[in-house]
Amino acid sequence: LRLELDTGVRREVLVCRLLKSLYGLRQAGANWHETLVQALLDAGFKRLDTDRCAFVLRDDAGNAIVIVWVDDLIFAFEPAGSFANAVQKRVLDVLRSKFT
Repeated sequence: LRLELDTGVRREVLVCRLLKSLYGLRQAGANWHETLVQALLDAGFKRLDTDRCAFVLRDDAGNAIVIVWVDDLIFAFEPAGSFANAVQKRVLDVLRSKFT
């Protein structure tokens, strides 16, 4: 990755540390997955020990399962309807808070 340095930066500085992952870098997928997992945990999901890409949320109102495959999510709800809408909103709110 080549960067143009500002005029006030000394030329001895050869390394710049990225604060965020950039699309196309080798670790970008791993960073996205780590962020997504933390968002699901923050939304109240529990990660299954038997399948690390499956997350479960058990609530008095119902159950939700999320399966993560690379950058795809599959949601399953029981019962559907208002519980599903509330869980989806909770996950989206957590993700929005991490990226805005």
